[in-house]
Amino acid sequence: MQYKRILEIVKYSSELYREGLVKKGDAVSMRTVDGILISDPEKALEEIAAEDVLKIKDGQETSGIALLHREIYNARPEINAIVTNHAQYSLALSEMVKKIPRRPRRLRADSRAERQGFALGQACGRN
Repeated sequence: MQYKRILEIVKYSSELYREGLVKKGDAVSMRTVDGILISDPEKALEEIAAEDVLKIKDGQETSGIALLHREIYNARPEINAIVTNHAQYSLALSEMVKKIPRRPRRLRADSRAERQGFALGQACGRN
């Protein structure tokens, strides 16, 4: 089962890259029974292979993006997959806006981002 999830991370990393939604330094992760699986943030997502998916066990010391993902999973038990991206417009907006709403408004159902999120959610058994 875990290897299937690793292959799903590889697949969705590649699809997100092809759609132009992610780049090097971005990460895709999934919750597992005993931790998380996360793409290696040192690799460009279009180059991710199964051996580039890191297994972070609960309680294992970590840092950087893996720590961020783990803390999100700890805080939000209903979330089973995360895509972190550093889109230039989002970064620019974050510098301009003083207060960012906790939950952004819902994306249009036909947006690429929502389709990718829905597909990733299906892979995790959430949809």
